[in-house]
Amino acid sequence: MHARPAIPFLVAASALLTGLGCAQEPTGPSRQFAIPANPKLIAEATAWDGAMHVDCWIDFSVHLEPRGDHWFGTWGGEAHRKAVDATGAGVAYFADAFSQVRVDVSPTGAVTLATYRDDALLSPSGDSRFWDGILEFRGRMVPVEHPIIAEGEWSCRPMDTHDDSIGTVTGIWQLVREYAPPG
Repeated sequence: MHARPAIPFLVAASALLTGLGCAQEPTGPSRQFAIPANPKLIAEATAWDGAMHVDCWIDFSVHLEPRGDHWFGTWGGEAHRKAVDATGAGVAYFADAFSQVRVDVSPTGAVTLATYRDDALLSPSGDSRFWDGILEFRGRMVPVEHPIIAEGEWSCRPMDTHDDSIGTVTGIWQLVREYAPPG
């Protein structure tokens, strides 16, 4: 007679423990990976491409909030491209850029940071390979305890102007935790 009352107790205890486990599961996008609300996107690419030395960098502040299965927000800051020959003759562009951004993270850690407007991801226009190249960054998430959140390769392409039509170099981009000075 003692065995029968134990079975309903075990089933009830198992259901209670299972329910507690579900209640503690994180909510929001990509439950396995965390992205802080205010990271920075840093991208750098510097090398010779034929007769041109190309130096590019991007420094964007990013502001995000989780919604559904994604993070949404804005990003903006400075974008720079310089392409010069061995004599130092060439062109340099410095631009302030700002747009909306969506971040997607797969369960395996693949990450995409993409520019969007009016709830639609922007597609390359073909007007400038440089600007088309910064509409989207693809890479991988990095373990949570690391100061780098995500990283990947980035190709800095020409602006496609009269003065800047050659020279593509590949570098890295990183989504990093925002530095907060002490004090």
